[in-house]
Amino acid sequence: MTKTNLIFLAGGVFLLILASTLLSAPQLRSEPTEEAPGLITGEPLGEGPLVDAWGDPITDPWALWQDYPPVVSKGKKYLPTSISFYQGDEYKKKWNKCRLSIRQAESNNTYGGVSGTGTYRGAYQFSDAFAVGMGWMIQKSMRDQGVIKEQAVFIGEKLRKTPANRWDPFYQEWAFWLGWDDGKGKMHWPNTRRHSTCP
Repeated sequence: MTKTNLIFLAGGVFLLILASTLLSAPQLRSEPTEEAPGLITGEPLGEGPLVDAWGDPITDPWALWQDYPPVVSKGKKYLPTSISFYQGDEYKKKWNKCRLSIRQAESNNTYGGVSGTGTYRGAYQFSDAFAVGMGWMIQKSMRDQGVIKEQAVFIGEKLRKTPANRWDPFYQEWAFWLGWDDGKGKMHWPNTRRHSTCP
């Protein structure tokens, strides 16, 4: 290989590296700066100015949304699985057998279930008022877990407007764990609790 060829080869490699750097997708900063506070400081995410790697503001709130299932679930509603679809902050493994007993007694594991009177809905047979309350509590729980305000409000509003039997099983389980409240909310299921593995 001649000296001229080596120079051209080195120049080509340099140009490829430069082009890939300039054309790569913007990256979010992982640490706070004066222009982009809030990622490590105490400032709430989504309420401070967020910028990409070049200092341009991020104006699309969808770019910051976390991966949650859609609120409304279509398809199979009979799901006898023993694993809780929600295993976030409110989930307590010690109560899982109790949850399964309640779900079996209330709806025979049918997330799309509606009581004969139409008063109670979903796998855990929530009343409409209880479901609305759980919509508010899920929204608050999301904010407490760092979800941006726009996403938490969007999901909370959708839950409050949708009958509980149409909620994705993930949200029905989340609502159960919030309502159960580490055993302090057992009064919400007084009848089934007597015939289950719950204390």
